[in-house]
Amino acid sequence: MKAGNIIVQIEKAVLLGIVFLVPVIVLPVFPNAFILPKFLILAGGALLLLILKSVKSMVTGSMQMKIGTYDFPLLVLAGAYLASAVLVTPNKAEAFFFPGVATTVVAAVLLYFFVNQLEGRGRELLKNTLFTAAVVVSIVSLLAIGGVLSSLSVPLFATLRTFSLLGGPIETGVFLSTILALLLGKLYGEPDVTKKSLYGIVGVIVTFGLVASVFQSLPDRPSSPQLPPFDASWTTAINTLESSPFLGVGAGNYLTAFNQLRPISFNNLDIWTLRFTTSRSFFLTAMTEAGLVGLSGAVLVGVVAFKRLRKASQERKVSPELAGASLLVALLAVFPGTIPLLVLLAVFLALSSDTHTVSVGTTAGVSAGWAEKLPIFVVTVPAIVGALAIAFFGVQYTRAELLFKRALDAIVANQGQDAYITLQSAINTSPRVDRYHSSYAQVNLALANAIASQENLTDEERDTISILVQQAIREARNTVALNPTRAANWELLASTYRAIIPLAEGADQFAIQSYSQAVALDPLNTNLRIALGGIFYGAGQYRDAIDIFQLAVRTKPDHANAHYNLALAYREDGQTERAISELGIVLSLVEPGSNDHTLVSSILDELRGQQQASENTPNEGTELGVDVPPTDPSLDPPLGLSEEDAPPETPVEESEEEEPAE
Repeated sequence: MKAGNIIVQIEKAVLLGIVFLVPVIVLPVFPNAFILPKFLILAGGALLLLILKSVKSMVTGSMQMKIGTYDFPLLVLAGAYLASAVLVTPNKAEAFFFPGVATTVVAAVLLYFFVNQLEGRGRELLKNTLFTAAVVVSIVSLLAIGGVLSSLSVPLFATLRTFSLLGGPIETGVFLSTILALLLGKLYGEPDVTKKSLYGIVGVIVTFGLVASVFQSLPDRPSSPQLPPFDASWTTAINTLESSPFLGVGAGNYLTAFNQLRPISFNNLDIWTLRFTTSRSFFLTAMTEAGLVGLSGAVLVGVVAFKRLRKASQERKVSPELAGASLLVALLAVFPGTIPLLVLLAVFLALSSDTHTVSVGTTAGVSAGWAEKLPIFVVTVPAIVGALAIAFFGVQYTRAELLFKRALDAIVANQGQDAYITLQSAINTSPRVDRYHSSYAQVNLALANAIASQENLTDEERDTISILVQQAIREARNTVALNPTRAANWELLASTYRAIIPLAEGADQFAIQSYSQAVALDPLNTNLRIALGGIFYGAGQYRDAIDIFQLAVRTKPDHANAHYNLALAYREDGQTERAISELGIVLSLVEPGSNDHTLVSSILDELRGQQQASENTPNEGTELGVDVPPTDPSLDPPLGLSEEDAPPETPVEESEEEEPAE
């Protein structure tokens, strides 16, 4: 067999492997058993296909490629995500490696081009591969719902009745409904009785899996997944365009936009504490992360698909592939675009695409000389070098994720020393991932507090505490440096300073600076404002605490603890009538007969002069409380903090607004 033909067969095997493995693979050796394995299969497979295609072109001296209907819209979408990742996303590691949103979109577009090259039997094999994957997904979901998996030796997350290989019932429902559209077409057009019977069995299994996933996704079901509402997604996307209209907030940076730009009405929902890394709709996510350019690419895909569907309907020539592609585009306008769904979209667009072949290079084939093959080498050598470079860094990030999972397991097992060492290794392997630095900061802080809680500390133990505190601050600062627009990173830094207030002089002021920046980046986060106000309250600065707690109440008027904190600040400031008024609101928000209700009632009685001081009131088991910094353990003398330990310069100035924007 000629070298070119061997490469073609390898390409086909890799392509089929991607299409089958992405929906079904789940590996608990990674911190995220669902997303990262699928990402590695897609990205690694796309790189391998790119290298194989380049090598084949170098061997044959020519490059043949089929150009399809959706090439331009998909290139616009991929280009928008690439440009957004390079020019806008603060942390490039997140954009390209994990969660790797830009890489996912580009790899899916590459997959579309590779599927486009398939002919005849290759396309039939691809469809059968999709059917096989759908059967596996359906069977596993049905086994989970029936409780069968819980009796097997599987990871804990796989024992849940909501378990799905795709990550959730909505993703499963979208995936299976699209496959079912293709399967019905095969059933209708298949003349062979044996094959038709086989497709019928597959159809029954997929239908049961689809019905089960839809049932689990119903809003009134406990298993119904939490998705951001459309109004919050729409408001976030529209507000993003005001500041960054063309390329959005950056690929993989949706969380930052959601924190800053979601509407205040979101705080009225039961899910108000949740933060989302993707929109309700793939189109709105593209609009937020990649701006109008990304949105135009996604919309063009839909326009082309539905125009072709309309024309085919008029001619009564609607193919199952086109019907499935159109259905999936419509569903992605309503639901998020996960890795398996983007792979499925790429496959269906390619299968339903009209193509024509273009050729570049010599016609002499393998026997051509170097001079004749030079134009091909100019194109393929950079592609191979680039693919190998990306693969090298991808391997490093994969190794780091494996180490990070080991460290998380050590933390769960309360093996602090092992977690400490393994996190160091993960950071050394891949220093651009803020999650590693965040966990390392918390481990250092926990070890420091464990030592500081002991009595009669030696000089060596004090030195150890000092080193651990310095490392905790350094790592928390590193998370901010890697993505200074993310509120959670500033919150981590603030909580680190707050935790060492008993240990280090000046930590309270650094905590205030960091919390203020976190609030500026997540202005509707009521709990952030309560934490900030608690520092002022603990320092006896009650007027400042009142100002902060008032804003916390305005962001969420039905938050009992915000009113409770404000009431106690009023009490300590001598504003008794206002304290009584706020406590009355708290009583209307907490459950009658609960510990919280008893606590608030007793404080009200004390303020009205009906009983003794509130310090004698028991408050065990209550959820209400002023979030003041800890006072124990403490060091005498305290550790000193230098300017190097101060928070980094803030990219966003805190708003002077009196009330959060509607």
